[in-house]
Amino acid sequence: MTSPTDDPARHITAPRLAALRILTAAGPIDEAGIRDAWRASRPGMSPRHVGALPRMIRHLLWRLEILGWITEGEHGWEPTDLGRSVLESRSRSTEPD
Repeated sequence: MTSPTDDPARHITAPRLAALRILTAAGPIDEAGIRDAWRASRPGMSPRHVGALPRMIRHLLWRLEILGWITEGEHGWEPTDLGRSVLESRSRSTEPD
């Protein structure tokens, strides 16, 4: 979990943002649902990438949970308030003026 003095922006990566977006749009959601949403958002993925998705998603979920950005509830994974805040701040920082 990130500490209050730790800048969450230093932990942002494109895959983490993609997972947060999926969880925010569809959460709570299980790993299979995340995998399906990931595949739907990237229709041209190679078979090798598709095969690596389960491992990649498990790793992403593990990392996001450690950062305190997501939590696993009774009905699946969903973003925490901190995770939503990270996603919102990232969205604001990439909006054109």
